[in-house]
Amino acid sequence: MTRRPDRPRAFYGGILLLGIASGMRSQIGVATVVRSVPPAALPRSLRRAFVRRALTAGALGELVADKLPSIPARTEPPGLAARALTGLASGILVARTMGLAAKRAAVVGSLTAVPAAYGGLALRRYLTSRLPAVAAAGVEDLLAGSLAYAGIRLARS
Repeated sequence: MTRRPDRPRAFYGGILLLGIASGMRSQIGVATVVRSVPPAALPRSLRRAFVRRALTAGALGELVADKLPSIPARTEPPGLAARALTGLASGILVARTMGLAAKRAAVVGSLTAVPAAYGGLALRRYLTSRLPAVAAAGVEDLLAGSLAYAGIRLARS
């Protein structure tokens, strides 16, 4: 029998926020999870400091690369697939760090990331109409990071 969260609303609300963050910035959900939980709670392959630093560097690199005009749109199939996968991975990781069944968390994280990619794009376009493009992207970065952090805190509360 698989264990369910003691506070399912908080847990799944946190996974939802991580999924939204992953839809906005594909790597930020997983990076936030591996940086926010004790290494001993992570799967063995993610416990090494080098791996955790590499995931963080990848997320930071995405924040920089996102500003480049040559980067494909997040709503193109590869971008959507990446967001769905990292939303899924975020949900699984959080559940596993808490000793919980991961199937529902994976579904919530994945299915939330895809529409969030479109929502993030709409937000970015709105902000760009009122701010310089780099400032608009920075606001979106800050929002994605805040949502990821709030998500992990809520899910693990």
